[in-house]
Amino acid sequence: MKEQAKTAVLKIDVDTERSMQECVPRMADELAARDIKASFCIPTGIDESGLAVMRAFKQRDFFGKMIRNRAWRVFHPRTFLAGTLVPAHSLLNHRSLIARLMQNGHEIGLHGYSHQVWQDKYDSLDESLMSDQIELGCESYREIMKCEPPLFAAPAWQFSNQAAKVLYDHGFKISSSCRGYQSGWLKGDDYKVLEIPSLPATLDEVLPYRPFKTERELEKIVKHAKKSTLPVFGLHAEFEGGVYFDFFKALLDWLETEGYKLVLLTEAADILKRQELPELQIEWHNVPGRSFPVAWVEADR
Repeated sequence: MKEQAKTAVLKIDVDTERSMQECVPRMADELAARDIKASFCIPTGIDESGLAVMRAFKQRDFFGKMIRNRAWRVFHPRTFLAGTLVPAHSLLNHRSLIARLMQNGHEIGLHGYSHQVWQDKYDSLDESLMSDQIELGCESYREIMKCEPPLFAAPAWQFSNQAAKVLYDHGFKISSSCRGYQSGWLKGDDYKVLEIPSLPATLDEVLPYRPFKTERELEKIVKHAKKSTLPVFGLHAEFEGGVYFDFFKALLDWLETEGYKLVLLTEAADILKRQELPELQIEWHNVPGRSFPVAWVEADR
């Protein structure tokens, strides 16, 4: 009997305008050469990445993470100033690139409206403010894409059951907003959303202070895939599409060697809906290498 192919997803978050301009095309070219499709998740508001400097006063180990990440190599100087000393621009300005991605079979999920507002002010967002962010994101998405966003991916994995209800109220049925190994349902009396979480570790979290070695850092990521029946690899365009592009190619090589079939998040949702899935609980977890807690899902016991 032929062994059933393993299935995985590449979820690529595009958080800055410069990564959209410079890193996404490089990743798209590599994916096209290998006939691979990915789920790109894009915020539809303006890029105000320069405001991230305020995290230094709120988050422990913020500067430690910047050192480990070699931030001065990863991020363009414009990104450090975007929305402050440098005018902010929308990622949606790159319309020809967006059209190219969709024509090549990739999908584009909504990564919020303002990445900075959702990430940095999440604790102060009530249901009404969350709804405003989602509605603004959807309006901008519809204007460019001429369709509804197929899924939502919360910026920085800041998410809750309240956010899931807001998504449902705006017509979303699929989310990839948490971390964990198990996909399943986020449910309440008046909402039901399928959550397909990213694996517990991302490249920017496992980068060491010591010199970078692709094989060593790759093993830190892929070991988690072996614990998931449908792993979602959480990637960042500015990392895997930038100075760590060789890591991206090594990951694609590993997936091919291991026999994984790569699908879109919406295709993964179709696969999962044919299974009996558990109801999930959301908890806040501190993951190694990240300076703030992230939403984590596990099957309800």
